[in-house]
Amino acid sequence: MKQYESVEKAENMITKAIEANCEGFGFTEVMSGYIHMGDSIKDFDLACSTARGLCEGARFFLSVNSWNLVESMPPPTVNVIYML
Repeated sequence: MKQYESVEKAENMITKAIEANCEGFGFTEVMSGYIHMGDSIKDFDLACSTARGLCEGARFFLSVNSWNLVESMPPPTVNVIYML
């Protein structure tokens, strides 16, 4: 599927959900920390300490929106505990 086709499909799904007044959810999360990339360090804690010492900071912004809660849920055959 070409990129513009997937964007168009998403736009159509959002429009239909808004027109049907579906319930949805959304959240935004900001994560920050240190990241050191390379093959020389195999231990997570050591990589974090190295990154902190080298001022290799990172910040990640994530926003998630679901305009149709029903379509976002897995099928009933999946064993999931929902906390609403």
